[in-house]
Amino acid sequence: IKGLAGIVGQGALKAKVRTEFVDLIKNPGFSRSLGSTPPRGILFYGPPGSDQEHFAIKVAEELGFKIKRLSGEKSYRQLEEMQKIFKDNEKSIVLLPDLDFKGLWGDEIRELLTSELRKSNGRNFYVVATASDIEKFPKDMLDNRYFGSGYQVNLPSQEDRVELFKHFLANRPHGITEEQIKELAVK
Repeated sequence: IKGLAGIVGQGALKAKVRTEFVDLIKNPGFSRSLGSTPPRGILFYGPPGSDQEHFAIKVAEELGFKIKRLSGEKSYRQLEEMQKIFKDNEKSIVLLPDLDFKGLWGDEIRELLTSELRKSNGRNFYVVATASDIEKFPKDMLDNRYFGSGYQVNLPSQEDRVELFKHFLANRPHGITEEQIKELAVK
């Protein structure tokens, strides 16, 4: 299932992301009518295993944008790859994973990103970043130049785990009962 509907569970978070990010990107005139600009990016953070990157991919699908995942390596190739994305001028989500790991994202990449965000004003691409530890996230990137909002992605609740198991088992032959699924979700 494409888009945010493809995320099992996390209902409140999906609704918030849709309202505060996706809808504003799809309808930038609405943001401007309120006297603000559409967000340029979004940050998903949470404990390892909470699948922030999956959220990023589903946001791109919801918007109908291509997703361009960049690794965190500091290299000339990385800079070239980012410059190509910005020159392609197509609607894209630029995914920057693991931004909380110091040293992965160099000053050159940050400067290029800042420059391109200023020029684009959100017309062609948006940045989605992920982080496991918000305390280790570069503080200078926690402003509107980069990310309009940060959203905590939690590990699935027991109810979400039941839903995940049911979703996974839906089209597979199995002999697992509803009660057994609930027991699995507790573990």
